[in-house]
Amino acid sequence: MLNGDGMQPGTKNLKLYQGATDRVTFWMKDKSRQPIDLSGTTIVGYLKTANKTATLTVGNGIIISSTEGKVELVFTPEMKVGMSNKGTWSVKVTWSNGNIWRILEGEANIIPEK
Repeated sequence: MLNGDGMQPGTKNLKLYQGATDRVTFWMKDKSRQPIDLSGTTIVGYLKTANKTATLTVGNGIIISSTEGKVELVFTPEMKVGMSNKGTWSVKVTWSNGNIWRILEGEANIIPEK
């Protein structure tokens, strides 16, 4: 699927660990490599397995630095409790004009505690 800028979502597969806090940080930049201002956006992340879905939002698993275009996803141990080992994850941005971009996605491998 193409986002509103004609680009496909980035793909990154994750290894997440039960009982640990996992963080994924990325920066959104325009074609000239300048930070995209995220003011006025809504950012939502999803971690889905066959038996459970965790939703991340700003203030609940997502930290943004609007003017730097920086987004940090924080997958807490509580989010991963009871999840099966294989799943997917994705991040969507809704812009103030209503456009929705899926910007990142991938497989999620959730490693059980030993």
